[in-house]
Order: sequence, then structure tokens, then C-alpha cells
Amino acid sequence: MPYCPNCGSEINGEPKFCPQCGTPTTAAQTAIDMKSGARADEPSGDRTAKPVVAGIMAIIGGVAMIINDLIILAEVEIALGGTVGMILGWIGLGGALTAIRIFIAVAVILAILAIVGGVYALRRRGWGWALAGSICVLISPFFALGIICIILVVQAKSEFR
Repeated sequence: MPYCPNCGSEINGEPKFCPQCGTPTTAAQTAIDMKSGARADEPSGDRTAKPVVAGIMAIIGGVAMIINDLIILAEVEIALGGTVGMILGWIGLGGALTAIRIFIAVAVILAILAIVGGVYALRRRGWGWALAGSICVLISPFFALGIICIILVVQAKSEFR
């Protein structure tokens, strides 16, 4: 028969907590630190605001990238979709519009990745995703924002699960 490590009473079966004093049993002790009350799978140490700031900055950078890409796409469609586009097609440069559309589609995908990485940073989970999102912000109009995001995510690596 197992006994409670705190009060010494008998424990029947495999409960997570002692029925007398509420102390976690052996199975639960592996998941909860008795001194701090923190779960064993949570990162130890002090939590800083670095992942939160990096996450917010990555999300802002990703949204700004999407807005910027949509503006560029609209301008290109207006400029190359009319007479200029017909002339480019006649002289063999009609693929320029397609190439620009593909480039913008890739930029939007990277912007979405920046937003996803920002969410991971806010939740302090998936350090690799948070770092990838921060790197994607580098291609935004706010290059310096991406540098700061990367620095903050790298410095806060120990806070991620």
C-alpha cells in the first residue's frame, strides 16, 4: 500500500492527490513542483515580456506586410492591366504581370507566417515557429522591426515550451 509523503495516511488505488491532506501523490508529484507549484513541463525561471513584445511586433509586421502587398498588387493591376499590359504582351513581356502576382502571393504567405509566429511567441510555445515568424518580418517594410523581433525571441528561448 502506498502512503502519503506528507501526512502518512494510506492511499488506496492510484489517486492523484491524498484524500486526507490533498498532497499530490507520486504520479502527480512528477507533474507538479511542490515548492513553486509550477508544472514540470513549464519553463523554469522568471518570465519576461520579451516573447509578448516580439509576438505583438511580429503580428504588426505581418499585417503591415499584407496591407503593403495588397496596395502593390492594386497598383500593378491598374498600371499593367490596361494599355500598358497589352503593349507588354505584344512585345513579349506579358509574363511580367504573372511574375509580379507570384511574387506578391509568396510575400502574403510569408506575412501569414509572421502572424502565426507572433501568435506562437505570445503563447510562449513553439520557439522555432516564433523565430520563423520573426525572420519573415525582415522582408516587410519594417526591416528594423524584424531585427528586434529576432533578438527578443532568441533572448527569450528559455521561456518557450
